[in-house]
Amino acid sequence: MQGKQLESINNYLEENKEFNIKSNLSKFEDDLFHEEDYVPGKIIRVKKTGTPAKGEKWKIYQDDKIAMTIDGEYLTGKEKKFLYSYEGINFIITQYKENVNNITKFKKNLKNHLSGSNNKA
Repeated sequence: MQGKQLESINNYLEENKEFNIKSNLSKFEDDLFHEEDYVPGKIIRVKKTGTPAKGEKWKIYQDDKIAMTIDGEYLTGKEKKFLYSYEGINFIITQYKENVNNITKFKKNLKNHLSGSNNKA
């Protein structure tokens, strides 16, 4: 007797499984995402590329468009080594967000950052 009841309950649950999942999701659908409040943010990324003359460039992309390029020939070995690191990539992104658009300002800020981090260590 119990086996038949258990079997009929399992059959009922299997038949209505899809309905139960859909109804549970639809109860909270409005609570999860408000499309009218959605404002997409900027996507900023950095890519290091090589040049034919064995040089390097760091390209800053904003939403898949090149926004800024840093040519490695204007940087010292110590500065390049720093830019290879995770902290260096964060530094590049921070400088871009602060609208540092020319290599002179960038290099000056990089030199100050490196001398400041050397004093802390």
